[in-house]
Amino acid sequence: MHSDDRIPSVPAPLLACHIVAPLLLASWLWAKTWAIGSMRPVDMGVGVLMLVVTLKADLAFSGAHVRKRCMPS
Repeated sequence: MHSDDRIPSVPAPLLACHIVAPLLLASWLWAKTWAIGSMRPVDMGVGVLMLVVTLKADLAFSGAHVRKRCMPS
């Protein structure tokens, strides 16, 4: 085997770039996901969902008590 037929070794900076690139992409996607999850409409939706679950499971008030207080006399 001649020295010209060998597969060249991968330089360390190239290998480092291939390792760092997916990490940067993952951090960018995480930041986007975090930003979307921290928006006011998402907060309001989660709040409504928590309220529904709390009322449905009778953790705060019974459903009859809520309907009685909300319905006009």
